[in-house]
Amino acid sequence: MTLQLISTDSFPTYIALSSDITTGSTISGASQIGKTVYITDTESWYVVTGSNLILNRFYMPVQAGLGTMAYQSASSVLITGGSIVAENARFGNSESSSYFESDGTLIFSGSATVWDDIFFPLVTAKQGQTDKPAFSPTEVAYLFPQDDTTEFMYIVGQLPHSMKVGSDLSPHVHWKQTQSGSPIFKMDYKWFPIGGSVPASWESHVMSTPAVPYTSGSVQQLSCGNRISGSALQSVSVGVSSIMLIKLYRDTGDDYNANAVVYQFDIHFEKDSLGSHSEFIK
Repeated sequence: MTLQLISTDSFPTYIALSSDITTGSTISGASQIGKTVYITDTESWYVVTGSNLILNRFYMPVQAGLGTMAYQSASSVLITGGSIVAENARFGNSESSSYFESDGTLIFSGSATVWDDIFFPLVTAKQGQTDKPAFSPTEVAYLFPQDDTTEFMYIVGQLPHSMKVGSDLSPHVHWKQTQSGSPIFKMDYKWFPIGGSVPASWESHVMSTPAVPYTSGSVQQLSCGNRISGSALQSVSVGVSSIMLIKLYRDTGDDYNANAVVYQFDIHFEKDSLGSHSEFIK
């Protein structure tokens, strides 16, 4: 194979055509190992390893505006100044990556997915018919008494477009702990997608596991439980903007012998994108 040298620094870069490359093509001379190659007609970067030419993991079909390029390693190229215009650029590997589609949409896969909160501040939630649990202006929080399931909060939540459809949810309660013990928080819920039937009955979910051990003083505590499976929404036609109806209360039989001063209820959820491709389709 004949490659044309297009830079004169200590790590030369070459260009070639894809027609120059066939299975088993080699570049003579061990001195070429680790050099980068730009294939002009496919607009792809390659790197030489051993005596074979292989596709570089860090690649992009560059269209314009390279600026200054410097060789970093056998699998990376540093671009400084200028700009890069790329289509279908992937950063990572086949299992986990951040991927820019041709229209510029950013997609996460594998371990590149991230987590976030759905916020349900209780000061904007609705108390039960008896206006309980009581609101404390001193604490700026709601007071959930021990062994009383009649005092609860109504909450309506909508899952965002960035959520990974079919992934699990991790609900939890933020509250003020001032002594040993752990309240048992419970949420009864109905979760359904756009176009889906509203369930006739409620599911229940317990949140009683503290995130951190209590030692002394007044601390912000987080009580959580197992995750809620989202598999039921995996096959629906509209996976975004599902609705969750929630009744939050404190269950009986716990060992926290005081009011639970509750600040907020929220849900951790998994993201695989910054939003959906269209208004109703993920």
